[in-house]
Amino acid sequence: MVRVFFFLLSVFLTLPSQAVSVELQKAQVPFGEAVVVRIKTQESEVLQHYLQNLPREAWARDFVIELHTNSQNRAAYYLYAYEPGPYRLAEGGIFQGADVQVLPNSLIDVQWLPVASKVAYQKQAWPWEVKIRLNDPSLRVQLQGFIGNDLQSNPEALKVDWQEQSLLAGDLQGTLRSWYQYEQPQEASSQESTRVYSPALQVDHGKRHPWKFFARPVEMQWKPLPGFLPPQVMIGSINFRTQPLPLWAKQGDLLYWQWTLDGVQMGRQALNTALLQMLATQPRNRQFEWFAPEIIYQDKDPGKVMIKIPLRLMETGNIALPEWTWRYFDTASGKLQVVTPQSGSLWSFAPWQIYLTAALVLGFAVGLLVLVMLIIHFYRVKRVVLQKVAALESAGQSQGLWQQTERWLACGSIRSWGQWQEVTGVELEVVAALQHGLYANAGKGKQSLPLDALGKELRKLNCNRRILGAYFKNSLQSLIRQLYRR
Repeated sequence: MVRVFFFLLSVFLTLPSQAVSVELQKAQVPFGEAVVVRIKTQESEVLQHYLQNLPREAWARDFVIELHTNSQNRAAYYLYAYEPGPYRLAEGGIFQGADVQVLPNSLIDVQWLPVASKVAYQKQAWPWEVKIRLNDPSLRVQLQGFIGNDLQSNPEALKVDWQEQSLLAGDLQGTLRSWYQYEQPQEASSQESTRVYSPALQVDHGKRHPWKFFARPVEMQWKPLPGFLPPQVMIGSINFRTQPLPLWAKQGDLLYWQWTLDGVQMGRQALNTALLQMLATQPRNRQFEWFAPEIIYQDKDPGKVMIKIPLRLMETGNIALPEWTWRYFDTASGKLQVVTPQSGSLWSFAPWQIYLTAALVLGFAVGLLVLVMLIIHFYRVKRVVLQKVAALESAGQSQGLWQQTERWLACGSIRSWGQWQEVTGVELEVVAALQHGLYANAGKGKQSLPLDALGKELRKLNCNRRILGAYFKNSLQSLIRQLYRR
């Protein structure tokens, strides 16, 4: 084997220069388009020998390199610049070097947001975000995984969780992000530094090869989590807020207890597992039962998560909500935090209790409405009668005054002046004067009524408690008769 290797090596070194050709497809490209270096050899020769001698390490300082192989004797390197500007492709091997110009792209503006911290705990997720502004609505934008090669690749222990992968059709601007999370191998050192590459922003612009944009790689330092942490624990500088439940509910109802978590630094799958594990360890209570939570992620705020916990009320009475204990590793302080927020309580009623309460409330409301209507009706009728009596009195129409007074003061069952006097409590002299004025006949017609005395007594009766009761009873009977006729 050693002899074969040296023989092949001597053959490669003695090959004529015209057996292989290297060409640069374009020396000037817009930002996002690849600078293409093509290599072509004769069919009888091995292509890999020439590819290995190319100065790819020098190119990798300013470009992301992607290898396209079409056949056994042809290959092409696609070089995507990190940013616009003039570049010098270094020479090496069979490549003589070349000057290229990457021009700004007028159809798209790409801004990679810097990574907040270059130090992260293992299992701690951090976002890599890019802001995009399009000047052409026909462009289609999406995030993809880093293309990778033997020189440029993310570590195998690095996991990527996609949150927003593409802009919707018609959107001209937006922010795309992906979460990076590192699972530190057991054999690794306590603090390991690793180069991490950004996701690829791919833009389809109607041609065969899409544009691709990348952020420059960062050197991340990974810190191990403390060994005393439970296997499933939330990670981040988390704040907890709860939305209040209703003050009362029906027994058997399914309620949703909602919590909002700010500052979560975990991937979706890891957070789901941690929450389910935490829910399973909570103390049980006969007053209610809970089910698997629904987890809602906020795309506009990667660190905000809403958790809806279904609760079913099993008993009646004042039910205290569960004091859910939240445990999380605070990345700011590097300590395990245990939080038990105040949960509150609510009243649970059986169905028959709710129906009985509703019937009582409805009956009270109807009774109050009827009472108000009767009072309004009584005072309206009474005001009209008093106005008529005052008008007849001022006009001196004694006979009309008496007839009106008799109809008004009769109060249904009262049929004599004696009964009327007992009910109203007026003076006997007034009753005698009324009787005399109505029934006395001296040949000159009926005598005039004592208008002054009657008016005085009428004004007294306006505030007399006994006569008010009689008026109210008469009005109620009149209203019932009207309703019965209808």
